[in-house]
Amino acid sequence: MFDLTLKGLVGLNGYSNSIGQINSGLAIYSKLDAKGNLIVAERLGGGVTVGRPAFYQSQFLGGQGNLLGYRQLRFAGEQSVYNNLELRLKLGDFVNYVLPGQLGMMGLYDVGRVWKRAENSELWHHGVGGGLYFAPASLTVLRLIGAYSKEGWYPYFSLNFRY
Repeated sequence: MFDLTLKGLVGLNGYSNSIGQINSGLAIYSKLDAKGNLIVAERLGGGVTVGRPAFYQSQFLGGQGNLLGYRQLRFAGEQSVYNNLELRLKLGDFVNYVLPGQLGMMGLYDVGRVWKRAENSELWHHGVGGGLYFAPASLTVLRLIGAYSKEGWYPYFSLNFRY
């Protein structure tokens, strides 16, 4: 799956600047066994901001969106890049009338960084973790995971896979 977003913002007065942004991402899924019980999912993405953006117009990394193990919007800069890698293992299917569905577990590794003007850093930010997912009646995915980085453990709950 490929995603591309282009955005242009025009400053209306002396307090705002005109900027352009481009964000892109590519997600790839691969079955590692014939039945599809073991799946590798990988996503590569990033963005560039041209002009002099205000802080809230920056490229952000952190949290559920692109860098687990950190709080939401933890890192900000004018350029960003990230890679998400997940290994999903289906543990089994529940077949009953009350709550049919699929149960599985997953492991993850995220890495990313941002660049700012006049910054002299080569620091990449890493997050690792794992958790469980449940897909009731193939309607949605309930996902509960924990991710760790040098800033500590963060729990995450969502109603779908990230990508």
